[in-house]
Amino acid sequence: MEPQPTMIVGTDLQFAVTAYDPEGADLTYRYTVDGEVVAMEDDFIYHAVDIGQRAVSARVSDGENVVGHDWLLTITGIPDTIAPAQVPITLVETGAEPGEVNVRWTAVGKDGMVGVASDYLVRTSPSPILTEEDWNRATVRPGVPLPAPAGSEMAMTIVGASC
Repeated sequence: MEPQPTMIVGTDLQFAVTAYDPEGADLTYRYTVDGEVVAMEDDFIYHAVDIGQRAVSARVSDGENVVGHDWLLTITGIPDTIAPAQVPITLVETGAEPGEVNVRWTAVGKDGMVGVASDYLVRTSPSPILTEEDWNRATVRPGVPLPAPAGSEMAMTIVGASC
């Protein structure tokens, strides 16, 4: 298993180690999650109940020597398969001061037009933004307001730009 596995909250992941002692001594196994002992067998199944990171360790001992393996487990939420809606820009106009541009748009949701988006990223460019490469080269603008519920009107003033 990879040293930094990722799993989705609500799912299970099996951890296991295989070991033997050349002298034939009995082996003891111990698994811990964030320092708390969770199993004393050669494997265990971890059930992810919340998002975050967990330190998982396996230790095997023959009574004299101890060997082990560590994992940094990342637990994520259910992957988002519904994209936000396209943001409808309702106004772009020159602002009151030189270099200001006022922009208004209709808020979209996290899932289409449902809910509240996680955030907005506003970028500007002296040439049209038509491709992903254009977007990546464009200038990120500060001062973007926190998302409002889908359908709400939102606005900001971009400073240092022109119409």
